[in-house]
Amino acid sequence: MSTFYRQHPQLAQTVNNTPSMKSSRIPLIFLIWAIIVLTGYYFFHPLLQSNQLKPLLDFSRNFILSGSIVLACAGIGTWLMRVHQPPDLALQSMLAALGAGVSGLVWLGIGALGLMNGWLSSALIVLSFFIFRKEIYLWCQGFKQWKTLWCLWRPVEKWLAVGSITLIIFQLGIAAAPPVKYDALTYHLALPRLYLEAGRLVFTPHIPYWGHPQLVEMLYTWAMTLGTPSSAALLSWWCSLLFLSGMAGFAFTWLPKVTGKPPFSSQVALYSVILILSSTTARWMMAWAYTDLFSAWFGLAAFHAFFLWQETGKPSWISWAGTLVGFAVGTKYTAGILGIAVFGLGVFLPGLRKFSLRQWTIGVALALLAFLPWGLKNYFSTGNPLFPYIFPTPAYPAERLAAANLPPGDYSILPQLILPLYITWTGIDSASGAGTDLGPLLILFAIPGVFMYRQNPTARFLGASLVIAWGTIALAGARYPHLQQTRLYFALLPALVALASWAWPNLCSLKIPQVSLQPIITAMALIILMTSIFQDAIHWARMRVVPYLLGIITEEEYLQENLGAYIYAMKAIDQLPPTSKILMLWEARSLYAPLHAIPDPWIDIWREAYRTQSDPNSILEKWKSEGITHLLVYQGGADFMRAEDRAISSAGWESFDRLLASLPAPVNVGGQYYLLYQVQPPH
Repeated sequence: MSTFYRQHPQLAQTVNNTPSMKSSRIPLIFLIWAIIVLTGYYFFHPLLQSNQLKPLLDFSRNFILSGSIVLACAGIGTWLMRVHQPPDLALQSMLAALGAGVSGLVWLGIGALGLMNGWLSSALIVLSFFIFRKEIYLWCQGFKQWKTLWCLWRPVEKWLAVGSITLIIFQLGIAAAPPVKYDALTYHLALPRLYLEAGRLVFTPHIPYWGHPQLVEMLYTWAMTLGTPSSAALLSWWCSLLFLSGMAGFAFTWLPKVTGKPPFSSQVALYSVILILSSTTARWMMAWAYTDLFSAWFGLAAFHAFFLWQETGKPSWISWAGTLVGFAVGTKYTAGILGIAVFGLGVFLPGLRKFSLRQWTIGVALALLAFLPWGLKNYFSTGNPLFPYIFPTPAYPAERLAAANLPPGDYSILPQLILPLYITWTGIDSASGAGTDLGPLLILFAIPGVFMYRQNPTARFLGASLVIAWGTIALAGARYPHLQQTRLYFALLPALVALASWAWPNLCSLKIPQVSLQPIITAMALIILMTSIFQDAIHWARMRVVPYLLGIITEEEYLQENLGAYIYAMKAIDQLPPTSKILMLWEARSLYAPLHAIPDPWIDIWREAYRTQSDPNSILEKWKSEGITHLLVYQGGADFMRAEDRAISSAGWESFDRLLASLPAPVNVGGQYYLLYQVQPPH
């Protein structure tokens, strides 16, 4: 053989360069060996335990589900408006808002027919994606405008944008965790839970908030048919994101038409987002499964439609504006202030295009028509279209309504005269009074914006809208303390943000002798943004969001961290026999309570019981006749109301004490805060 290869050297070279069969198998054998070793290692040393996967899997499911609902709404809105080219950010937000409003009414109809279930929910999402696939694709292309804006921003503005994204991600984490905020646990999510248990829309007279318009709660119900309550919070996060995006597009679109074509029009898109995120209440609401930012979203869409009519004169924009006003009021009664702005100021304010009688009538009629289903729901269930307010009903007689709506005892005129400053300085989230933290920047820039652009009809219209809000809060709050809460009027938040964002760059262009305001204002914005990031980081740590999402703590432990004794009490009454019926006194939150528990949403069950039958024995016998087997007394709430409730006399409290004294000794089910009394054995 060697002689042969010496005679044919080219063959010898070929043989030498050809790997043997044995050596060619080595890489394959090594890969198989690596799979065996690594699989075995990570089988016995898993990166995540099985219990750690659940939060991440729940988050993924809820995130995709809520995002799919938003896309379905966007496709519906795009189809309804017959849009055939990629929308800008403001129009894109409007299209999704329109689709969300229509979807909420559809789900009201589904609930009335008793068809609330996961199968129908899935079918609606799949059908929407199939039928409106072209519209959804077209709608998604609108986000390309963000790339254009990013390229126009200076480095410092890009850092501001990164800070804003950080704040938004913080809210995403909280939305992914189990809901813990008061109103969500009391009715925003508690009502959808009851509907899903029944498979239909059911009348719940013990929750007076049932009478509120429930457009957003219907969307939450849609999300919760296939997900956990967190899916509703994530839907709120998605829609709030579209509100921020639409607000940026609105500010960017209309500033050049207010002031010409200034070089800073791209910056106002960013400034509008920063202004909203600087408000602690608005920022945190992204994750709470509340409804206030939805009313702001519908308000933004209505304003944009109104301005498009001002610009083009096309009557269809008035029709859309009216519809969106109706959706805003279908979210919150107090959003009716938006209708006053659009169809009131639009008639009388000089410099604006005037409605014809026909246009005005059609716009107002569509607003009323979009709201009408909620009035009909209430009327056919209770006889009161505005249940439980204004008109007495058997469940809420005039005396109960009056006791629940006493005038404020400490109302003062001076704060109302400086209301913008007052609500900025003293507005603390969930506290008495304004109950809303607007942040330091909105009023800081909005008031100068009103004066800077007072000659422009568009800006003057927005400024006049805010004056209406000012008067409403001052006058309505004089009679009903609850109506002092600033967040109830978030339907006009876009007007405040627009004026503030337009004033920001204008102020930056001003100079004190030899000193420009721009670096000062930019530094101020950076500091406030970093302060907000620090605040949210602390908030995350206190809530233990990351340990929950990583599966380090369970859902129950997370709820215990954030709800304390309440969740222990709910767990205790959940272990009572299913034939039990628990009346909760001074505890409004029912999302985590068993279905056979009756909450106290208006914190007035005892007040009303004592008003109708002052004798404690008679009250007890009445409760027994209604099947009540246990009383869960929130001691902290009772102690607070003893000091604050002017509608209950000392004799009323003495009667309550005698009633409890007649019962067997209570069981402590939540530290010193919750006491469980047995009224009678369960049947």
